[in-house]
Amino acid sequence: MIINGRIVRRLASPALAGVSVLAGLFVADWAVKRWDLNFAPMRSRANDDRVLTRPEFSVRVTTNALGFREPRLPAPKPPGTVRIVVLGDSFTQGYGVDESDAYPRRLEALLGASDRSRSYEVINLGVPGACPPDYLYNLREVGLAYHPDVVVVGVMANDVGDIDVRHLGHPSALEVLQDLQKARVDHRPSWKRLPSLVWPALYNFVGDRARPLKAELTDSDTALARAAADADLPAPPRPTVPRELWRGDLLAVASRFDRRPQVEAALAGQGDELIGRLAPLLAGGWSFVFPDWRPYFTFMGLVQPDIYADGVLLPPKYDAAWNMMIADLRQIDVVARRAGARMVIVFIPAAFQVTPAEWQYLEKYGIRGDERTLTDTAFVDRLKEFGAAAGIPVVDLLPTLRSQANRRLYFVRDGHWRPKGHALAATSLAGALSAVLPQ
Repeated sequence: MIINGRIVRRLASPALAGVSVLAGLFVADWAVKRWDLNFAPMRSRANDDRVLTRPEFSVRVTTNALGFREPRLPAPKPPGTVRIVVLGDSFTQGYGVDESDAYPRRLEALLGASDRSRSYEVINLGVPGACPPDYLYNLREVGLAYHPDVVVVGVMANDVGDIDVRHLGHPSALEVLQDLQKARVDHRPSWKRLPSLVWPALYNFVGDRARPLKAELTDSDTALARAAADADLPAPPRPTVPRELWRGDLLAVASRFDRRPQVEAALAGQGDELIGRLAPLLAGGWSFVFPDWRPYFTFMGLVQPDIYADGVLLPPKYDAAWNMMIADLRQIDVVARRAGARMVIVFIPAAFQVTPAEWQYLEKYGIRGDERTLTDTAFVDRLKEFGAAAGIPVVDLLPTLRSQANRRLYFVRDGHWRPKGHALAATSLAGALSAVLPQ
């Protein structure tokens, strides 16, 4: 049979066009992933006023119109005023203490008391859950509007782990479990779910810009939704996963993290008791907003028992995340210098780097403690090497906090600083800033 050439060309043109479109979608998905175009900086809810209650504290938390706990909005700097913008995560924000007790506010008071010839304003741009990519964006978009003389960046060991998960696509065990639950309740036909599976980065990029802003939660919502609203997080899903599937989900996550034999052994020994302790999480109703973190700690002790120690000791698997953190810090320095400000890094140790009490608490849930974290300085040593090479002062709080660990500087369950911890940090930082403050 002789096929007409014109027909072949007519058939080939749509096919080639289709191939081109598919190729373009794959390239676009790669580009979104490669340059992290889905990234949006962490911010708290704007103009919020709530009481945050946990077993160890109850504090009022208010935010300004930009979503920060800092009460002052950007405004021209009065003559004779030195402004210091502080970037960081929940330790900087003052999670668990009054705003007046957070180290940025204490630092402001110390500087003002030691030098009455001028005014000092220390701007608190800390955001719970944030990490260096957020700090960079928050400096560019908000911090520079305060016309700072100094930019202080609070760095913690968990910043590397946050980058590893949020920006390099290495999921945590909890994310894997949540993905399993989402897949189970997704009742769309397979062909409708295909784009999100084949081009996940591009799918999320387009979806985030196409969907309308979510409405605020109201009093008519469920108790779970109200709990989520209290912590400024999306409402956790209502429990939907049948109990008979919980064991399979747990083993599936364990397999993903090469922990299946250990989890099977734990189930064989503890059975229903263990499943009962994990029930809020395995059912799909647990979220970080809940004050009871025991299900989470128990789960992580089973599938990622070394996650806390690894974040401090920096095994090679975190090299890419470390390099990304250093690149962000270097860019923060560039942005600050262009604005006429000096950058200072302050290293904030986690509780389990300072006191064995924190390990004793975590080990109850199967999370493996490592005595090296109480003496090791690898993380801050690497940070100091970077600072020395880049001309950025690094204030190391580790020796001071370890020397006074018996003062109960941290909440044991929560892991954040008590007011005493913030006071020590502010005193150490005030002394170190004398070398970079404008004369």
